[in-house]
Amino acid sequence: MKLKYAVFIAFLIIVSVMAFKLAYNPYIDHDKEVRTFNFKDEKLTALYLYREHDQEIGFKENPSLRPLVFTWKKPIYTCFNMVNVPYDLEIFFFNADKKIIGSAVMKKFSPKQYCPNEKIQFALEILKK
Repeated sequence: MKLKYAVFIAFLIIVSVMAFKLAYNPYIDHDKEVRTFNFKDEKLTALYLYREHDQEIGFKENPSLRPLVFTWKKPIYTCFNMVNVPYDLEIFFFNADKKIIGSAVMKKFSPKQYCPNEKIQFALEILKK
């Protein structure tokens, strides 16, 4: 009988921890994933970044040099930088409707902050051609 209660309590603890993690981070089950992103009549194979940690690293750890799509659950205001990034990049800012609302050319190793003019829900970084 005690074993049944112990198993039940362990189950409740596991479920509670999972529920907390999902509430704290709705993307807990997502890692970086490769998906197609439609951009300017072109289909790009891009690496989607959901977690703040992955987004902070960005192109610093992107040996495949695939385009990166930063995505958030809700529109946010955030800036990007190129500290420790050895490539010139182009960044495009998108609203919730995936409409371009701004862009910039980002210079490698630049300490400059690249910021949109309004809240964004997606950002696309690609190598500068």
